[in-house]
Amino acid sequence: MAASAVALLTGLTPDQIQTGLAQFQGAEGRSQVRDLKPARKIICDYYNASPVSMKAAFELLGSTGQSKRRWACLADMKELGTDELKFHRELAPTLLAAHPHGVLLYGPRMRALLEELKLQKFSGELLHFETPEQLAQALAPKLASDDVVLIKGSRSMKMEIVWETLLKLSPELGP
Repeated sequence: MAASAVALLTGLTPDQIQTGLAQFQGAEGRSQVRDLKPARKIICDYYNASPVSMKAAFELLGSTGQSKRRWACLADMKELGTDELKFHRELAPTLLAAHPHGVLLYGPRMRALLEELKLQKFSGELLHFETPEQLAQALAPKLASDDVVLIKGSRSMKMEIVWETLLKLSPELGP
């Protein structure tokens, strides 16, 4: 809305604004919704991670429809200071509200979320990995048609590797 308002003020027509918005592509790894054949949606949001952005991503994941299975692939949030493990544990309620089918975690800080989800008696698949490659390789055979996957973590955790690995494996994935 703000961009449209500025564009109008600079003399662009509504048709020009609509054309520009239709061609817009966000920055790599910032809430990009991508398709993975057959009919899977992948939310690539691995540019950065904070408690606020994680919770917003969980809300987006939760809004994807009741009939779809949801997967949360999460890596550490970094640079949070001395309360970093507390911040990771506090993600559990918002994540659980998204009703994920499975939660796949990577990184030492995400062990705090793993333990919290166990305490909360999360009944879905719950796994922890040492590398993003391991996470992607474990996820790939689990995916079914119409699944939705959120990939999120701090930039230094290199969660784009999960997307790249899934993309390489996608011809082999079953329906």
